[in-house]
Amino acid sequence: KRFNESMLMYRMVLTVDEILVWQQARLADLQSQLNLLRLTTTTSDRAVELETEIFNTQAQIDALRKLKPYTAELKLRIARTYLLTGRDWESFYAYLELIESYPNHPNVEDFLYAAFSAATELNLTSEVIRLGEKSLADPKFKKYQPDVAIKLAQFYLEDEDYDSFYILAQDFITQNPDNRYAAQFVFLLGSAYVKQQRIDELVTVFGDYLKRYKQRPVREGSLYWVGLGNIFLGDYVTSEETFSTILNEYGDGPYAEDALYRRGICYFGLQQYELAEKDFKDFIKKYPDSKLRGETEYFLGDIYATLANV
Repeated sequence: KRFNESMLMYRMVLTVDEILVWQQARLADLQSQLNLLRLTTTTSDRAVELETEIFNTQAQIDALRKLKPYTAELKLRIARTYLLTGRDWESFYAYLELIESYPNHPNVEDFLYAAFSAATELNLTSEVIRLGEKSLADPKFKKYQPDVAIKLAQFYLEDEDYDSFYILAQDFITQNPDNRYAAQFVFLLGSAYVKQQRIDELVTVFGDYLKRYKQRPVREGSLYWVGLGNIFLGDYVTSEETFSTILNEYGDGPYAEDALYRRGICYFGLQQYELAEKDFKDFIKKYPDSKLRGETEYFLGDIYATLANV
């Protein structure tokens, strides 16, 4: 972890190509000296010295040409040192150069992911999208696919490119219903539909997922969005059934808190005030510090007002 010293050492290393350039220039200079000397004399000690140096230099050039180049590995170590020291800009450009200079390198997938990650840290939206799409488009690149996909999806949303987002999210869920990232895609997809007020499409898409997938990452979130969508559509009966399913099957899950609150709303909408009151009281007891507590108290006030319970 002596990063400054390691970087200094890397910067002092010449590549095979750089050494070859230097040796070839030296060979040309020696040959030029020998040719000039031969114009004035045919034999001399200096001529013998030059011939020996030329022979040795040519031998070194021949040996260098047989060496396996290590330029990519050297540049990789420099890029990695930038990465480890948090120098994101230098890291980004270093890995970008590796991608462009060595597209067939066995570790190009790692180069691409490192550049993509640095771009996300730097919030370079156009580069994140370009590199992310490049990574996902190559069928050979599987190692980082889920992580690249979820980050790319988030940048699509920030860029308000909903068409690209919907395609990416739905493809990922369809192809990877068991993947742990599927739950995040379900959440982002539902949030996007709500933000765009595409409620009918929300209910249709997630209703279809409930028929096709039994895996928890997809099923749990799909139940939530179907339930929420039906609240927006005024179908409190179907919505109540859906939120009850979440609470019965996934009471320990990330949607349980909101599901309990939403079911209380469904009971309120159905004028089943005793059940609504029970859910709202249970909610306050179970989630006393919830951001939804204020709204829950408000609904309890409405219930008591409706029942003339001054």
